Amino acid sequence: MTKIRNYACRLKKELYGLKQAHRASYSNLDNYLLKCGFKRGADDINIYVKTKDNKLIVVVLYVDDIIFASDSNLLVNEFATNMKAEFEMSILGELSYFFRF
Repeated sequence: MTKIRNYACRLKKELYGLKQAHRASYSNLDNYLLKCGFKRGADDINIYVKTKDNKLIVVVLYVDDIIFASDSNLLVNEFATNMKAEFEMSILGELSYFFRF
């Protein structure tokens, strides 16, 4: 059996350019979602929930991806259209699997 070792690395330069780029983009996205009527999760701040006409849409921020699901195709299409209009992004399609540690 192989022994698992824990390592940590310190980056000399941020991966995506500016040191606070990820925090700034998260803040912009957080503000936008709250402005659109989403409520941030109490236990996990990367989960946002919104109900409209008894339909539910859930948005999950995962690293630099946005995963969203709903029980309404109308809410999915509306969310995708609004996000593409507000942010530079592309829709990659339906999620086929999700790996979480």
